[in-house]
Amino acid sequence: MSRALFALPLALACTTYVEVPTERADAAREQTGDLVITEVMIDPDACDDAQAEWFEVTNVSDDDIDLSRLTLINGAGDRARLTAEHPLRAGETTFIGRGDWESYCVGQRHPDVYFEGHLSLANDGEQLTLVDSDERVIDATPWFAAEHIVAGQSLSLRPDGAEAEANDAQQAWYLGDRCLNTAGNSPGVPNAECLVELDWLGLDCDAEGCDIPDGWDATEHLRTAHAWASGVADERVDVERDGLFFHNLRWEVEGGVDPEDWREGDAHWEITFVTYGDDLWGHNNLFVTLDVNAGTVEMYEDFASSSLAKVRIEETDGIAVTAGSVVDAVDRSWSWWGDVGMGALNRASYEDTLRWRVVDPEGDDRVVYDATTGERL
Repeated sequence: MSRALFALPLALACTTYVEVPTERADAAREQTGDLVITEVMIDPDACDDAQAEWFEVTNVSDDDIDLSRLTLINGAGDRARLTAEHPLRAGETTFIGRGDWESYCVGQRHPDVYFEGHLSLANDGEQLTLVDSDERVIDATPWFAAEHIVAGQSLSLRPDGAEAEANDAQQAWYLGDRCLNTAGNSPGVPNAECLVELDWLGLDCDAEGCDIPDGWDATEHLRTAHAWASGVADERVDVERDGLFFHNLRWEVEGGVDPEDWREGDAHWEITFVTYGDDLWGHNNLFVTLDVNAGTVEMYEDFASSSLAKVRIEETDGIAVTAGSVVDAVDRSWSWWGDVGMGALNRASYEDTLRWRVVDPEGDDRVVYDATTGERL
């Protein structure tokens, strides 16, 4: 069987692409496009396949759609009707599980819509097609080859591919386990873009690290960094449940530097996030550190201590003072203790002021500024 491969080098693109046999023509048939298949779990590992297979659809039309009037057809031509108590409203996304509520995998989120359990999804290659009562094709996926079907991993459609014809393209789909910012497996939730390499806050990076230009300020990019860290942390914890909190934006100058000679490009930058649940000090926490200069991600677990400074990412909206302006401020009063060694943006507790803390190379002396007002504390 001949296969056409449309993948680009991962360094140039955002997805792990899938293959389609060139003789498969189902996805090329005329499609109404009112409903788009956006994610598919072909080989679940939470339970047996018969209890946990699912696929996701999005209503991209302006009208509600009665899913119970549709039929699912797999790559082997087997057919199964959908059962849905309520129509899918315009713009909404839902996922459709195999079987019924009683038989579906215990411990997993249960769908509201099901397809008849006698239809199975093949782990050695599969394609999904939805047709209406008049046999018109509503939407169809490409053929997912066996090498792109991974146990416990869904195939997700890129956000910009949510159209009936666009999702026929192999380039439009990705495997979540290839992504740095998302693990995939998001039934009923809009899919994230898949990043296979981080562009590190817009910096120029290569295999040896990133070039930090003069005047660069990481505070502008904290929300982007937070999204990346959320995706990485999702591999270990439930970020939606436990939360992801900004812990420390840190810049450090090797050997220290006089403020008059300060260049932000000389500093080494790290952004660290920490997750934790309701029991704040009672369990190991997961730390995600983005080493900006090196262009790397480190993830490790450690016991939380009462000295940890934690800042909710939502609060960074109030940051008005940049790293450069802090150095400008300490330049006017630094003569009494010498060179800059390290600076960090942090908060000692939820009630405390969000602050820039600047420290000398030995860590003995420090100057602290209110990060919102710029006033020395």
